[in-house]
Amino acid sequence: MAWPAKREFLEASARAAVWQSGLATAALLGLLASIVVLAGWLIAGTAGAVVLAGLGVVLAATGGSFGEAYVLRAVRAQPLGYGQAPLVHDLVGALSVRAGVAAPRIFLAPSWQPNAATLGRDPERATLVVTAGLLGRLDARGLAGVLAHEIAHIRHRDLALASVSGSMVSLLLGISRLGNVALLLFLPVLLLAGPKIFFGALLLVIGLPFAALMVQAAMSRQREFAADATAARLTGDPAGLAEALAEVAVERPTLLELFFGRGRPAAEGHPLRTHPPTPERVERLLRMAEVGTASGGTGSSRRPFLSFPAVHGQRVDAAARTRPGQQSAIRVPRRDESGSPGVPRRESAGSR
Repeated sequence: MAWPAKREFLEASARAAVWQSGLATAALLGLLASIVVLAGWLIAGTAGAVVLAGLGVVLAATGGSFGEAYVLRAVRAQPLGYGQAPLVHDLVGALSVRAGVAAPRIFLAPSWQPNAATLGRDPERATLVVTAGLLGRLDARGLAGVLAHEIAHIRHRDLALASVSGSMVSLLLGISRLGNVALLLFLPVLLLAGPKIFFGALLLVIGLPFAALMVQAAMSRQREFAADATAARLTGDPAGLAEALAEVAVERPTLLELFFGRGRPAAEGHPLRTHPPTPERVERLLRMAEVGTASGGTGSSRRPFLSFPAVHGQRVDAAARTRPGQQSAIRVPRRDESGSPGVPRRESAGSR
C-alpha cells in the first residue's frame, strides 16, 4: 500500500475509534449519573435525587483542580529540563504540534517502573509525567509511541472526563462510608423496618458504589483504546507503540494508583481494571500496522509521520537502565524480511 493510502487509513481508523469510544463513553457517563440520582432517591426520594444530582454537578465542575500538585509531590516528580533529555522534549513538541494542543510541562519521577501519565484538566496547561524506568527501557521509536498516547489523552480531554467521573464516584463512596456507619448503628431498626428498607440500604452502601467503580473503569478502558488509535495516527507507526506496550507490559500499578494507595493493579479481566488487557491493545495496533504491508509496499511506503533518523535505536541519557529481571510477559516479534510486524504471543511462566 502506498504511503498516502496508509496515512489516510490510519487517520480514518483513528476517527472511527474515537467516535466509537465517544459513544460508549457518553453512554457510560449517563449510566454513572443515573447511579448518583438513584442513590439520592434511595436516601430521600425525589428531593434527595435533586440534591445529590446538584452536588454531583458542583463536584464535577470543581473537582480535580487542585490535585495535580499533590500527585507530583506524592511521586516525587521534578521538572525535566531540555538539557537533561532533549529527545523527550523534541518528541513531545513535535507530537503536540501535530495533535493541535499546547506542549505539556514535562516532569520526571524517580521510579524504576516504566510508566507515564498526564495530569491537569485544562489541555492548555497539562502536565506529562514520565518515570526513569520508562526512559531507560525504551528507544526513540517506542518512546514516541508512548508519548503520543499520553498526548492523545490531552487531545481528547480525557483528563477532564476522568475528573468528572472521579468526582461522581467519590461522592458515592463518601455516602457509602457514612452509610456503613449508619448501618452498624441502626441495624436492628433496619431489620425491623422490613426487607425493602434493609435491602435498599445494602444497595446504597454496597451495590451502587461498586457499580459506579465498574462504570468508571469501563470508561477508562474505552479512552485507552481511543488514545492508542490517535497515537498511531500521530506517529504513523502503530507497530512502534505495540512494541513499546509489550516491552513495558509488567503487572504494576500506575502512577495514580500508587498515589491513591492501590499497591497492586487489578488482574486482567477484572471489572475494576482501568486499562484494557495489553495483548488486546497490541493486537489492535498490529492489525492497523498490517494494512501498510498487505500489498507488499516498499520501505519508503511505511515511513512514519515523525521521523528522527539520528536518534532511532538510542536510549534516553537522562534515565538509568531498567533493573535486571524486569521483563515483559508479552513479545511482539520484530518485522521479518517481508516487513510484517508479526503476531503477539504470551510467554510461558518458565520463560520469564
